[in-house]
Amino acid sequence: ALVSMLIDDGAFEVARDHLATTAKLAPDDGRLAYFQSALAFRTGDLATARDKASQILKVAPDHVAALLLMSRIEIQAAQYASAEAHLRRALASDPGQQEARRLLAASYLRSGQAARAQQEQARRQQEQAARAQQEQARRQQEQAARAQQEQARRQAEQAARAQQDQARRQQEQAARAAAEQQRRQAPPPQ
Repeated sequence: ALVSMLIDDGAFEVARDHLATTAKLAPDDGRLAYFQSALAFRTGDLATARDKASQILKVAPDHVAALLLMSRIEIQAAQYASAEAHLRRALASDPGQQEARRLLAASYLRSGQAARAQQEQARRQQEQAARAQQEQARRQQEQAARAQQEQARRQAEQAARAQQDQARRQQEQAARAAAEQQRRQAPPPQ
């Protein structure tokens, strides 16, 4: 996560140092090639970036983050067909992947396929709207369930209070009846 933040912030030399240390301490760390690729991409070394991303994809062909990174590399290198293939694989692995949809639209736009870019953007917007509706429906269901639980809790509390009140009244009534019976059975005062 630190290396990712350093790369995002443009602290490339510090990120490179951290990656070199990681390579010495944990050369088999699977994240190493990804961050090396991301760093190379951000510094404009497309050959190294492509090589490192390819290493990941040989081992994990459906690694969505690596597919997205490789598609960025290919878009930058104007290899739009290859970028599209990587993005299609990312979408096959994660159909809701919005970044892949955005990159696909960007790839189409840069390759002069404005109509396909618009179609992809429209599909992305439809998916976002559908997810928003699903999320809203989920929240409404959760809210309704919480309201039902709260109503059931209140009703149970009311029923318990009513039973307690009824039991108390019955005890008071029984105590009054017992006191009245004792008064009637007591001999008259002389």
